[in-house]
Amino acid sequence: MADQPSIRLNKVLRELNISLDRAVEFLNQKGIEVDARPTTKITTEVYNTLLGEFETDKSKKVASHEISEEKRKEKENLRIIQEKKEQDRLDQIAQREALKTNKVALEKPKTLGKIDLTAIKKHAPAPKKVAETEAAEDSSATDSDTSISSLTFTLADSGDAQDDDNGSFTISGTSLLTSTTLDYETKTSYNIYVNVSDGTTNYAKAF
Repeated sequence: MADQPSIRLNKVLRELNISLDRAVEFLNQKGIEVDARPTTKITTEVYNTLLGEFETDKSKKVASHEISEEKRKEKENLRIIQEKKEQDRLDQIAQREALKTNKVALEKPKTLGKIDLTAIKKHAPAPKKVAETEAAEDSSATDSDTSISSLTFTLADSGDAQDDDNGSFTISGTSLLTSTTLDYETKTSYNIYVNVSDGTTNYAKAF
């Protein structure tokens, strides 16, 4: 039984990566007459003839397709990497902005400043020393030479709102320290009540 035409020419052209004119011209040179139409059907024998001549073109087409696919995947990988880098950059910016908004030292107490000891000492009543003899009854002596290092500073109870924020601070020597995290966004001022003592007399003041 003769081989019946069953393969459409346009399918073969795509497979071998050749034009219709080139295929028809080659077949005519081989003494094979075919209609120069893409829908023309050819036999398996004619197909093998074309394949034997143009298989190199087919291989080039396959290789070109593989290269194109590799390039596409490479571009896609580069795009993903670039998107990740950009997202990381935006995340870092957001983190820096968050730190600026909530900039507070958390590792250790923060020294807010020195207490104005001169002002407190100036307002403190001078301690009075009374002699046991009547002759000394009208005489008194003040310890105005008392040094700052001899004074003791503590946070005291004022009995009103002046000591509302004592719990947020501590006193170390002559330094006022924070004992909690201070957030300016939620609270802009604090009330504390400080007492100073030279061991005999006390003087308290609100800050």
